[in-house]
Amino acid sequence: MFKSRLLVLSAFVAFVAFSQSNAQSRLATASPGITVREVSAVFISMADCCDALTPSLRGPIDSVRSIMQLRALRANEVFRLIGVSLDWNPKVGWDYLRQFGEFDEMGLGSNWYGLQPEILMFSGGGVQPVVPQLVVFERQVTTGAGTPTFGPRKLLRTLRGRDQIVAWVREGAPLP
Repeated sequence: MFKSRLLVLSAFVAFVAFSQSNAQSRLATASPGITVREVSAVFISMADCCDALTPSLRGPIDSVRSIMQLRALRANEVFRLIGVSLDWNPKVGWDYLRQFGEFDEMGLGSNWYGLQPEILMFSGGGVQPVVPQLVVFERQVTTGAGTPTFGPRKLLRTLRGRDQIVAWVREGAPLP
């Protein structure tokens, strides 16, 4: 019984790992003119104020990755998990975010003055300056002959604080 469960779990982990590389390479290998829905979850946090919450957020952030990757694979879409650390020092931010597993992209350093906070929080992106936070948005990406085009970002969910993030993941990470 234990061996069969372990085998099923191993197959699932391999499937998710394989699907992650397929989802990411889908845009890179697509013919020009292909439009794909891309869903991104942006985890915004910082060691300087949120390190005490890290143990209780590791599992939920890892679950977001697994749930959303599988959902994207089934829908023939792309999912990206992005980590943003608002620590001033990029090395501190790197070490902090690595505790949550792999990210497809990372934004490090410059505190609230970095490019990611500017785009998401201070340029009409609709996201409040709160940490920790998980922001989920979608956009259409069209591949081009060397130059992709991007549709507007549509905000799907904003989860502020550990309790909202954990509750959303427990519910299965539902999206509108």
